[in-house]
Amino acid sequence: MTPLLPTVNAFLNATAAVLLVWGYTLIRRKQIQIHRKVMTTAFVTSCLFLVCYIVYHVQVGSVKFPGTGAIRTIYLTILGTHTVLAATVPVLAIITLRRGLAARYDKHRRIARWTLPIWLYVSVTGVVVYAMLYHMPAQAQTPKILVHGHRGARARRPENTIPAFEYAIGQGVDALEMDMAVTKDNVIVISHDPILEGPVCNGPQPKAVIHELTLAEVRQWDCGNVRNPLFANQQTVPGTRIPTLDDVFKLAPRGSFDYNIETKSFPDKPQYTPSPEEFSRMVLAKIREYQIEKRIILQSFDFRTLVAMKKLAPEIRLSALTEFDQRDFPAIAKEAQADIISPNFRLRRPISSHRISGW
Repeated sequence: MTPLLPTVNAFLNATAAVLLVWGYTLIRRKQIQIHRKVMTTAFVTSCLFLVCYIVYHVQVGSVKFPGTGAIRTIYLTILGTHTVLAATVPVLAIITLRRGLAARYDKHRRIARWTLPIWLYVSVTGVVVYAMLYHMPAQAQTPKILVHGHRGARARRPENTIPAFEYAIGQGVDALEMDMAVTKDNVIVISHDPILEGPVCNGPQPKAVIHELTLAEVRQWDCGNVRNPLFANQQTVPGTRIPTLDDVFKLAPRGSFDYNIETKSFPDKPQYTPSPEEFSRMVLAKIREYQIEKRIILQSFDFRTLVAMKKLAPEIRLSALTEFDQRDFPAIAKEAQADIISPNFRLRRPISSHRISGW
């Protein structure tokens, strides 16, 4: 429901604007009784919007506008005036309605001259802000280096956890990078390794294979109570559990960042994961559920999962991970059916026509 709330809020704002204009035309025609009903409905609609707005932002926080330059200035100007005037609407609307319903028409008219244009402006700009924030076409920009939050932000927070992803979002990353495993009861969870063990995660036994545990058993492991010795500035977050893919996809409304998700699949250890085809189907089902196809990059060292995803959903961007392959990048991409190459930084090559995501 949360991903739909911005659209619901825009619809409520648009509805309130239409009702306000209708109410104004009615009073100009001296149709007082219908005017009262319409304006009361507009007030209820705006109240419902306020409730939905608060619920949404309590869950996802603020959403960063992706545009830059002049369009960002325009957006911030609209947002600023909208926000300041929106704070006055509840008070003005309540006073105006009370005077109208009490038949104190002289005082009602005096304040309505201010209430109507302010209320209408706030309702209309609410729709404009929504359109600019969620539906404005991507700007043509000079190519730039995109910043991916590797395992969220493992140098600052426990890797592949919600605290790490939230930290990365707060830092304005262009994409959240993460790794996927699958539990015994077929739940996709976020973990770099197919085996749980310290110092990353600590649980009821020294180590355990994720694919041999149910989600409930995986959740017995604490993945935030011990600082990884490789990262001196990593802050522990005791009690942090392994998130599911659902958990991280629910962060999508917090910004316009992409998801760079890796299928941890091992040809020499098939017992660690479902088959490549099944793994890809499971991942795609979650992508479809949250309607974020355009924000997904699927990466893998096991090109079988990329080929499988290509057959299932050609629109999903694919990235071929490689560490030791000395072939030219186009040859690697052709085998993986990928349009992005993600090589180890030591694999130096001439500039390729493919997009490069080094690690």
